[in-house]
Amino acid sequence: MPAVAEILIPLALDTAYSYAVPAGLTLAEGDIVQVPLGPRETIGVVWGLDERASGGNLRPVTGKVEAPPLSESLRKLVDWLARYTLAPKGSALAMALRLPDEAARNEAPRVGVRAAGKPPTRQTVARGKVMAVAADNAVRGKSALAKEAG
Repeated sequence: MPAVAEILIPLALDTAYSYAVPAGLTLAEGDIVQVPLGPRETIGVVWGLDERASGGNLRPVTGKVEAPPLSESLRKLVDWLARYTLAPKGSALAMALRLPDEAARNEAPRVGVRAAGKPPTRQTVARGKVMAVAADNAVRGKSALAKEAG
């Protein structure tokens, strides 16, 4: 079982990053995986597998995404496209890799309000109702908060 996976991330990066393969996780070239990148989680594609012993400082692959793997011919196309256009491999991969949840990740941020700070010392009946609903600290839109408060 390979100890190290070379993962290409669909960002403007030209090299694959090395990640440790956790025990019990079976990976093949072309598999789409979830990996830590800095302070966040991102997806990547297994670009290569290595039998060498993993170094103690490699971060592990978080999991395998339930999606069909990229075929060898598509991976070769990504490599060729990157060489031909002088673009980073990760940028070429981003054009080829579209996951179903990509639209959900790129939707516009939703703006809302929640209770913060000390509650007001003086309040009307209406404000008291709003503060009671907002006490659960959930983020809501202004109209949703007003509707729930009555």
